[in-house]
Amino acid sequence: MTATRPAMIATRPAMSATRQGPPPHRPRWRVAGAAALVLGAAYAIARSAGNLREAAEAVVHDHPGGVALAGVFEVASYVLLGLLVRRLAGTRAIDRRTAIRVGLVTSGLGGVLPAAPAGGLALASTELRGRRVPTSRTALTLGLVQWYTTRALFGLVAVDALTVSAIVELRGLSASTRLVAMGAGGAFVLVLLAATAQLMTSRRLIEGAAVTVGRVRSWRRPMAAEVHRAVGTAWHAEITELVGPRRHQLRLTALGLGACVADALCFQFALMASGVHVRPPAILLAYGVSMVAAMVPFLPAGIGLVETIVPAMLRRAHVPVTTALAGVLAYRALATLLPAIAGAIALAQLRAGRTRPSRARTTAAVVAPAIR
Repeated sequence: MTATRPAMIATRPAMSATRQGPPPHRPRWRVAGAAALVLGAAYAIARSAGNLREAAEAVVHDHPGGVALAGVFEVASYVLLGLLVRRLAGTRAIDRRTAIRVGLVTSGLGGVLPAAPAGGLALASTELRGRRVPTSRTALTLGLVQWYTTRALFGLVAVDALTVSAIVELRGLSASTRLVAMGAGGAFVLVLLAATAQLMTSRRLIEGAAVTVGRVRSWRRPMAAEVHRAVGTAWHAEITELVGPRRHQLRLTALGLGACVADALCFQFALMASGVHVRPPAILLAYGVSMVAAMVPFLPAGIGLVETIVPAMLRRAHVPVTTALAGVLAYRALATLLPAIAGAIALAQLRAGRTRPSRARTTAAVVAPAIR
């Protein structure tokens, strides 16, 4: 193998020179839109820099306890996320510390990468496979983590929207069309979540999905539907074994919901520490909108978009823009910046832990013959 490497390297320029074709198409309008949002947020921050500095100093000096409490809830969020990863990956495969580190890589570091969340999932997948977690179980584990946390987020926000609409209706207040639509949307999301609760355990649906995916992937060389259906049957067996009985599924749902609630409490206390005194349902709605904005492609963690939308929403509740922006930035520091740094450190620790046993085995293999 080593003798063939120079020849392979020498042929690479010739191969690259023979490749011709149009350059890859880049969605310039998306890049321009993302840049405009980031620049707009930067302009708003720079324009209100003086008032924002005063608000930030007030957060640090006047409400350090609120910021600390928000940080505690964010830590709890990642602990619960790690427990969810461990239950899905298998308690014998990884320990709690490794599972929490995987959660930090997936959602902390992965949330700020350009290809979020795919980048974090790819990094976490490599680390799980390096710990002898099967490839299929790794893919299902990370996919189900996203499934449970995303459903918990939308369910939490839907319940909040429905609750706000019901309170307005019961108190006999004049409900605007937008508020009625918000309540109807919350009810629709709850019905949709209930209807799709059994999707991942339905054998017929999984087999149908496998047939559809198989036909798309093998459209050049079509295969019999029975082959794809057999793949779906194997998928169903793995998912059923992974999620376990209904009691285990409820525990997984509780962990995903707990992680989302803890992150929402971090958001609330960060805003309260900055001087935002709004009822919790309104803050929870702003949190839900910020999480949806963070899912926008080509915007890592929704940078610029979250800092624009949340102050605009709170402005309707008579909250000054600088105060709301200070709260959002405090939440960003606790829930985006620090987890990203912790995720990078966790990734380094995971890689060091994955390579250390192999080095130990190599040393033993070299030393053992010498001792004999």
